[in-house]
Amino acid sequence: MNTAPALTGSEKHLLTQLHQTSRLLLACLALQLPFGLWHVLQGPSFALLNILIHIAVILMVVKLCTRQQFYTARQWMLAGFMSFVTLATVIWQQPGIPYFLLLGAVTCGFFFRRKEVKSQRMWAAAFALMFIVLNLQGFTTSSGLELAVHVSNTITLACASLLILYTLDIHSKRRWLHLLASQRQMHERLQQLLPPVACSPAQRTSAGETFPIDSCAVLFADMAGYKSLTTTLDDEDIVCVLNALYQRFDQRAQLMGICRIKTNGDEYMAALSGAFTACENPHCDVAEDMLCYARQISQDFHQVASEFSIGVELRIGIALGPVRGGMIGLQRPAFDIWGRTVNLASLLEQLSPPGLITACPQFYEALSASKSQVTGVRGVALPDGPGYALQFTT
Repeated sequence: MNTAPALTGSEKHLLTQLHQTSRLLLACLALQLPFGLWHVLQGPSFALLNILIHIAVILMVVKLCTRQQFYTARQWMLAGFMSFVTLATVIWQQPGIPYFLLLGAVTCGFFFRRKEVKSQRMWAAAFALMFIVLNLQGFTTSSGLELAVHVSNTITLACASLLILYTLDIHSKRRWLHLLASQRQMHERLQQLLPPVACSPAQRTSAGETFPIDSCAVLFADMAGYKSLTTTLDDEDIVCVLNALYQRFDQRAQLMGICRIKTNGDEYMAALSGAFTACENPHCDVAEDMLCYARQISQDFHQVASEFSIGVELRIGIALGPVRGGMIGLQRPAFDIWGRTVNLASLLEQLSPPGLITACPQFYEALSASKSQVTGVRGVALPDGPGYALQFTT
């Protein structure tokens, strides 16, 4: 049985708008039925036929929406609305009917993603052009001035509708920029409130120096569905989402003495060891604190995903074991860690189902209070041979 591909968060939002609009149009067409029946008594039943056909079209749009076939539903609704107004204008011969096409020119922008600007503008231009054609067809007058005023007003209204749509697009972009500015402001305020990190690994390591760390919890986190997200959002929007996300992750890490190692696109890497936190938190429980951190950043992720309406999930992998840390390279060296434990954490993150935390057995054994919260065990092929990983709820 074929199923429609999963929709992203922005597509789900647009689908909801489309579904609600189609039901509103269905109610409006139902109210037109008495006028169609009255028209039957006056002669041919073209008006009633137009209404019944487009009721069937909108019913199909509603059905497509329930099946989450967003793109097909959108095409049918926009085409159906335009054809209904066009035929109603020809049948009823009323001068006010074409003005509904201007409503279509403005509102069609609410059914397109930001990356679909070309398609959006093509539909808006089609609505505006059809309005001009219908509003000018059949207009006859003996006064040249009256005709000129009518043509001028028609073209002006069509252009004004397109300008309103453009203004709404600009407003939407500014909203994203406002969200980004708000995130930066919140970050700056928290930085003023949070105490500075007294002894981070980078401050205590010289360029070119490496050293062994006997026990270190390494965490990798990334977005399941990030690739599809990059096709629905602009680069600027992606950066805005990642910035909001990483600011929250970093704030959590700073509060708990966890070291943010690096980021790579949507991948976030952090580590926790007594070697990092001995001077700040001598009672650090590496495994418990890292599990607590993983659950907290999962909550932060869902808040950011809801705020930006993105339909992706977070997956997390954690491994515990020896690593080697230090700073290598010549240009802008930064503290980093290497070793089998790092590779294992990266693998567990890739194997982790969206919305869960997948950890190695050593990490589980090191837990003191959270062992009872394990939700499942499944076998995986670990780098050193057959092994198993455990999954935690977030």
